[in-house]
Amino acid sequence: SVIIFPNPATSEIKIENAKSKIVLVEIYDVMGGKVFKSRILNPDSQISVDVSALKPGIYFLTVKQNQSVTTRKIVIQ
Repeated sequence: SVIIFPNPATSEIKIENAKSKIVLVEIYDVMGGKVFKSRILNPDSQISVDVSALKPGIYFLTVKQNQSVTTRKIVIQ
């Protein structure tokens, strides 16, 4: 399963998935607009995402692995 920390975050979020490598990360605002997308060129089980450009609020983080997709709520302070 996907672990996201810290949450709430201010400048960076770390994403871990021990079972599968992360290949794509997307962040959506509460209205469903995509505000961030990053295709991971060297898929890994742990990555860091810079969220310092996002305004404080609630967002939805989508993590795509080889065979699955996970969406979690995150808070940016």
